[in-house]
Amino acid sequence: MAGVPIAIIETNILPRLPAESLPNFKLVCKSFNVLISSPEFMEEHCKRSISTNTGRLVILNTNRGFHVFNYDSLDSPPFYLPFPDNFSRRVYIFGSSNGLMCLGNRNAGSMYSYYDLMLLNPLTGMFFKVPSPEITVTWAIESYGFGFDDWTKDYKIARILETHESRSVMVYSLHANSWKTVMSDSHQKSDELKPHDNGTLINNHLLHWIFTDYVQDHPNNRIENNSRIGCFDLRTDEWVDNVGLPHDFDSTPGCYNQCETLGVFDGRLCLLTRSRLEPHLTCVDMWVMMKYGVRDSWVKLLGVSDSCVTSSLQICPLGMAYGSKHDMLLVRGTKHTIPGANRVVLIWYNMHQKKSRLSQVHKVHNLPQQFYDVCTCIKTLVPLPRDTRIRKTPPPLPEKQPSTLEIFSHSRY
Repeated sequence: MAGVPIAIIETNILPRLPAESLPNFKLVCKSFNVLISSPEFMEEHCKRSISTNTGRLVILNTNRGFHVFNYDSLDSPPFYLPFPDNFSRRVYIFGSSNGLMCLGNRNAGSMYSYYDLMLLNPLTGMFFKVPSPEITVTWAIESYGFGFDDWTKDYKIARILETHESRSVMVYSLHANSWKTVMSDSHQKSDELKPHDNGTLINNHLLHWIFTDYVQDHPNNRIENNSRIGCFDLRTDEWVDNVGLPHDFDSTPGCYNQCETLGVFDGRLCLLTRSRLEPHLTCVDMWVMMKYGVRDSWVKLLGVSDSCVTSSLQICPLGMAYGSKHDMLLVRGTKHTIPGANRVVLIWYNMHQKKSRLSQVHKVHNLPQQFYDVCTCIKTLVPLPRDTRIRKTPPPLPEKQPSTLEIFSHSRY
């Protein structure tokens, strides 16, 4: 790069480089090291990756560790991160923000219901164990959300604890390395948190959950009545206005429409709903809010009735294929289709042809055939306080288990 002014390199070249190459440039000279290590540079690099939709990782969670792929080259060999020694074989992904992941490991030895939490940068392998919050109940539904407060430059974890009678919210601050209760409601709840869903992050600081109230269909069965999308702002640590559901979506009893889950698609809030077309045929519709907070901007992007996609009723979009307008990468869950296990597979769904096929990750040599969680994460060098590194290792040989092809082709109602 002889003859190129240093200022041009620092302002126009380094911010455009992939995150994994930046450590090499820190060794070139002192000014590069200072620049690349600065919080301002890391923040701008994150923003560029998010705005250009580049530099993404796909993390596959197995029962031993994480297989990490480049999103744009899923057929290339991944690198592997084993779980830390104090984490068991079942680790949950609660979300990601600015290249950091929030992970949970169920603490089976406690009389109370809670997770051991950890923050992990999957690119660098650096992790930080989060102190456990205090809990005074022996049974509750827990849900977590993770994001970034850009006002205070602080990473936060929101935790909802819901019992039959009450709902409370606690927030963890990485800066303070402590938890605080920001809301506790001991009165009768008017609705219930959708179980098994984590907070969906939009604009890096707004977390979203689905809440539903129910009506009694008959003495032993309840059906969903009305649903809403609640929004929690990590800037103010408060619930803010609900996000309106699509006008064309009817969640009243008897219409067989249900809000399934929330997700993020190309940086926008997306909602997956389920409707019953026939007694044994279900359609999953994907709605995308094109302009956040504007109810009229919901657009139904697609309706999937392909049984290979909807048979489990557990799908979530990850994004479009690189350079394609039709191929969408979906996570399809196989919950309850295999006794004692919740599995997921990655599939490509062609919106034009309305056909699905297995992703190429399932054809990579020596990869496990089944995964428990999948998430995407941008590549960054964001550090963690007092962090410890997980060393990247060769992937272990997969354990003998049912093949993904068998799961993919035989999981039905």
